Amino acid sequence: MISLADSLLAGEDFLIESDVMRLTVEWNEPVSRGYPGELISPVDNSLLLDCYQYGINAARVLTSFYPILGMEDWALRLVSVYNMAGGKFPVQIQSKVFAVSEQVTAQCAYTISPFLESLVNSNIWYLYIRIRITTDDAEYKVAPWKDLEDQHAAWVEVLDSQLAPGLFNLCTYITIGFHAEISMSIISTQALVSS
Repeated sequence: MISLADSLLAGEDFLIESDVMRLTVEWNEPVSRGYPGELISPVDNSLLLDCYQYGINAARVLTSFYPILGMEDWALRLVSVYNMAGGKFPVQIQSKVFAVSEQVTAQCAYTISPFLESLVNSNIWYLYIRIRITTDDAEYKVAPWKDLEDQHAAWVEVLDSQLAPGLFNLCTYITIGFHAEISMSIISTQALVSS
């Protein structure tokens, strides 16, 4: 166990075998060699240390998900929202930011179905999208998908036509604007077989 803990702390692959068992830990992404516990944005590799993170409470995590269009056993779940402007969102817009985050997650669930099989096969279980709303402008940026550049580009085209127009409507809904990064997880909704 000590050698496993040492490998995990160092961000190195680990393998242990016996006659009845094999345990392998492989890192798919390079580990940042910055500070331990350092948070890095998958969207643009910027530091998230000064960004306030809002998570979802346990009851909501278990009940809140958005079915992926045409995929019976898959859904998208909002995991967290970061205030990219630093600190907390102003109280007067917090509930609106969360409502927008839920809407963005629902829209992503609607648009991601053609790419789901490739994402799952590539072990990509999270989607990240950053949105910035001002009084007269809106923009978004999504994290890249490693080794799925063509599918990613196709998804961004879909988002440009499906998500972007709705973001501009938010300029009047949240008049002081905001800048947030939203993380979503791809989850299986298939019931577990009891033994």
